[in-house]
Amino acid sequence: MQRREAVKMIMAMLGTSLSPSLLGALESTASRLPRGQFTDGQRRQITMMSERIIPTTDTPGAIAAGVPEFVERIVFQWYTDTERKIFLQGLQLSDQYSQQQMGHLFVDLNVEQQDVVLSQMELQGGAKPLFGGIDLMPQLSEDRSAFFPKLKELVVVGYYTSEIGATEELRYVAMPMEYKGDIPLSEVGRSWSNSGFLD
Repeated sequence: MQRREAVKMIMAMLGTSLSPSLLGALESTASRLPRGQFTDGQRRQITMMSERIIPTTDTPGAIAAGVPEFVERIVFQWYTDTERKIFLQGLQLSDQYSQQQMGHLFVDLNVEQQDVVLSQMELQGGAKPLFGGIDLMPQLSEDRSAFFPKLKELVVVGYYTSEIGATEELRYVAMPMEYKGDIPLSEVGRSWSNSGFLD
């Protein structure tokens, strides 16, 4: 599958267009110098969040597909300063929420509790704070898109543009149709037409 086709498919899955920074990264063949990296704690948090969004089932999940590394690369090589600030602040606020509501940091929660936190973050995508006065959507004037939609976009795009996502989770078929040059009329019952109604 060509990258452009993969991007179109992912946009259809998300039901929206991709952010300009991510689209630029996918369409570019050039690399950029990283402007930092996640701390060990942030990397663990992203790893666990990614795996909860696309868990291992009968096919490999986000970790096996290298999604956490993809997220880090986009955040520190392609995101604008504002996008990066939203993302890093979102990680911090999700930990604050986890601590306040569950008594532990996100990485120390069990998977059911992690799913609750992620569900609340998704609900908070454009809403006012739901619990405890913690706003999981940073109000930055330059860019008001929330942390969780950014995370979800990165996880889904990272997964389905990986070899695992494109060939194991999706059923990759190099030529999805079979050409039959000679089909007996008895098999199809009638001839095919490639034109509309005649005037």
